[in-house]
Amino acid sequence: GMAAVRVMVGVRSAARHMRPFLPRLSASYVTPVAAAARSKFSSPSASRSMSTVSKFTLEDPEELLFPNEDPENGISYDLNWSICGSGVVPQGLAFRNLRTPQLEAAGGPSSLSAPKSLPFSKDIDREVTEGLGEHGIKLYVQDMALGALLANEVPVRIVTDSAAAALMFKNLCSTTRTVHLQEYQEAACVLLLANQKSGGEPFISVDGKQKTVYMGGTMNASSLVPALAELSTDAFLQKGVLPLWGSGDADCVFLSSGFENDSVVKHGFAYSSAGFCRMFMGSVAGDGSVNSEYSLMPNSLGLPKAVIMFADDASMAIPAASELSPAQAAFYYAAACAPAGCSQFEAAAQLVMQMAGKVTFYMVNKAAFTDEALMKDAAASLAGQKGGSACALGIKEVTVSGGAPAASGAAAEATAKALSDKVASRCKTLDAVLAAGPPLPKKE
Repeated sequence: GMAAVRVMVGVRSAARHMRPFLPRLSASYVTPVAAAARSKFSSPSASRSMSTVSKFTLEDPEELLFPNEDPENGISYDLNWSICGSGVVPQGLAFRNLRTPQLEAAGGPSSLSAPKSLPFSKDIDREVTEGLGEHGIKLYVQDMALGALLANEVPVRIVTDSAAAALMFKNLCSTTRTVHLQEYQEAACVLLLANQKSGGEPFISVDGKQKTVYMGGTMNASSLVPALAELSTDAFLQKGVLPLWGSGDADCVFLSSGFENDSVVKHGFAYSSAGFCRMFMGSVAGDGSVNSEYSLMPNSLGLPKAVIMFADDASMAIPAASELSPAQAAFYYAAACAPAGCSQFEAAAQLVMQMAGKVTFYMVNKAAFTDEALMKDAAASLAGQKGGSACALGIKEVTVSGGAPAASGAAAEATAKALSDKVASRCKTLDAVLAAGPPLPKKE
C-alpha cells in the first residue's frame, strides 16, 4: 500500500518538473497509479488491515490530462523541444510559422534602432536566452530559408518575443516547405529579445560556433542581413550552392556592399547547377525596416552577364580592374575575395570556376582608388569589357578611370608568393586552380 503512495508522489513530482514543457494540464484524467491507490485505500479490508498504523491523510490524487497538445493555441511539445535545441527553454506559449494576419494582430515591439555590435560572450547568451525563457513569455518562431529556389536554399530561424519582429523576418526571407520539427535543423538562428528588461542599448552579437545571431531591443534588418550572410556561407557551400553576397541585376552582380541603390536585387544571389536565384524575398529600407518583394520577380532568374569580385590589396600588385579566366576567378576568390564566414574554400573555388565558365568574372582592387565614387564607377563600367595585356600577376588588366597603375617588381613578387601560399593551403587538391595563380620567380 505504501509503495503505491510513493509512486503517486513520484508521478506528481515528475509532472511538476515537466510543466515548463506542458503549459496546460487538465483535471479530467486520473493516472492509472492514482486510480489503483484510491481503490486500495477505500476498501474495508484495507481499513482493517491498517488499524494499528498511525493515522495519516491521503491527498486526492493529482489529475492530469496527458498529452494536452494544442499547437494552434501555443502548446506543442515538439516545438518546445525544438526551441530548446535553438538555445531557449520556453516557459510559456510558443507559436510556429504564423500567417501574416496572425502576426499583425499579435503585434509587439518592433524598434528599428541601429544596434551596437558586441563581441559574443556568455553574458549576452544568458541575457537573451533567459529573457526569452522567462515564465509566461510568448515565443514566435518563424522557420524560413535563404535562397528563393528549393534546390538552393538553406534553413534559417528566428525565435523572438515579438510577433512584429517575426513578421519582419518572414517578409525578409524566403518561404520554404514545412519540415517536421523532429527533423528540423536550421543553418543559422536569430534569437531576438525585443523586451529588454534592463532597458539597455540595442545590440547585435554573432556566435560563429553555434551559428546564432543575438539581438536585443531592435529588429534592424540592415545589421541582421550581413550577420546571416556570415553564418550561412559554409552551409550553402556544403550543399553545393555558391552564395553571392552583394547586389545587382540581369547585367551585373557586385560582390560588395554599396551598390544597392542602383540594383534590382539588394542582398545577394545563390548559384548552383540547379539554377540561379535571389537570396532574400524582401529588401532592407534605409531605416532598417523590410519591404516585402515576393511578387517583384520570379524565383528562378537568368544568369547575369558579369560578376564583379572585390579585393583590397594595398601592395597595388592586383590591378585596379581585371578580367579573369574561370580558373583565375576561382584562384582570386579563394585568395582575396571570399566573404566573411567562408571556410569551405575548395567547394567555393569549384563553384566559382563552374559559374565563370558561363559568366564573365572581373575583379576590382578597392585599394587602387583614392575615391570610393571612382571605384564604384569603374566597377559599374566593367560588364562587357575585355582585358588587355597581362600585369605582373598574369591577369589581364581592364583600363578604367581613377585607378592607380598596378605595381611590379619586388612588390608584385611578394604579393604573388603570399597569394599563392594562401591558395595552396585552402585549395590543396585543385590543381587547375593552383596553376592559375601568378607566375613565381624560379628558385635558384
